[in-house]
Amino acid sequence: MGGAIAQQFALKYPDKLDNLILGCTMAGVTCSQFGDISGVLNGNLLDLLFTPDYIASNRPSLEVFFKETTPFHSQGEALQRQLQAFATHNTCDTLSNIKALTLILTGDKDIAIPPINSDTLVSKIPNAKLEVIADAAHAFPYSHGDITANLIHTFLQPPPNMEKPTMPDQDILKTFGAYAQVFNLLDPEKVKSYFHIPSMLMTSEEVAVMENSEQVVKVFTPLMERLKLQNFAESKIVGELKVSQLSNNQGLVVGAAKRFDKDDKEIEYFGFTYTLRKDEEGWKIIAGVLHEPEISS
Repeated sequence: MGGAIAQQFALKYPDKLDNLILGCTMAGVTCSQFGDISGVLNGNLLDLLFTPDYIASNRPSLEVFFKETTPFHSQGEALQRQLQAFATHNTCDTLSNIKALTLILTGDKDIAIPPINSDTLVSKIPNAKLEVIADAAHAFPYSHGDITANLIHTFLQPPPNMEKPTMPDQDILKTFGAYAQVFNLLDPEKVKSYFHIPSMLMTSEEVAVMENSEQVVKVFTPLMERLKLQNFAESKIVGELKVSQLSNNQGLVVGAAKRFDKDDKEIEYFGFTYTLRKDEEGWKIIAGVLHEPEISS
């Protein structure tokens, strides 16, 4: 139920949420695949929550865990209402309205909510990233606590050197920070919502004018395909990031960054200058210039 409630909160209160974490959950009845939850009804929670191998290796500690926690489990009418609420949960047609950066976690051996449901979530939520934990079932936060904690910690960390400025610049930084994290996903469809229409991207090789969202995708597709071939992992801010609000609807972000591959080897080092404009949807990038890093210092 927690994941279903979190989705509803993200949809109802988008301005109160920056980051969303969804673990072993689904969108609902019309686009989801229900698993085997018979263990909830017959009390066989071990097989529902953990893999056979994990149970065999950790049975004594699991028995102690269930002895301590069983008194707090939903029972009777409360359990029936919980199951009814989950059975009627349906965000299939509204997930695209979630604005928060989203981390989706699942275990590859979850029989309660099969991992295919996480594929649905990541395909429908605009700024979502999926992490599948190997050899884990529904209760992966317990069985794979260190892995889960590290994934969450990494997701919630702001990009290096992006310290929160004073008002009013923090809204500009929030937008740019979200864009930077979404860019790391290398999905051009996910970055288009951060650009004003029309907008421009300029490098030393070309100037691209983007007059609609389709053109944003067209411009970013070859760049991101090139980075995929280079085994890209992430971009990191280098030095000071300068954020300023120039007027009530104009902002500026200037800095430098390095791109690294999955072996933490540097791919490239570049400077950037982004001009942002605020419209009815918030701050949007209206012009981006990628240049030599010395220019940004």
